[in-house]
Amino acid sequence: MLFAGIRRKHCFSPNNIGNDQAIFDLATAHIRSMGHQVNVYDEEEFLSRKLIEENIFTMTRELNAVRILQEMETRGAKIINSAFGIENCYRGNMTKLFDSCDILVPPSIIVNTNNPNPNDFENLALVG
Repeated sequence: MLFAGIRRKHCFSPNNIGNDQAIFDLATAHIRSMGHQVNVYDEEEFLSRKLIEENIFTMTRELNAVRILQEMETRGAKIINSAFGIENCYRGNMTKLFDSCDILVPPSIIVNTNNPNPNDFENLALVG
């Protein structure tokens, strides 16, 4: 079988670049040890080309890459680390999902970090 492996951008691995790379390298080596071919791409390369592979494993987090993978998955590509699951793990989405399913988590607020508003924190109760 032919696989595409898509590495995670370093900016999505703060303080864990080496760990994330090790996980990716081990997954790649394991798939190859089973006799399969793996073509490896970084996120930028994935975004700039059309993949021929229909079997993909990914650690991508970049929103445009996730959207492309979702389209591929909808059309039948086999994606290990589903792009729909990746999107659900974005902090804001995960917080909303937990809340909608009555999963107890510490109180959270979602703020725009590109344009923070000090008023966002007025009703935040601090424990301490």
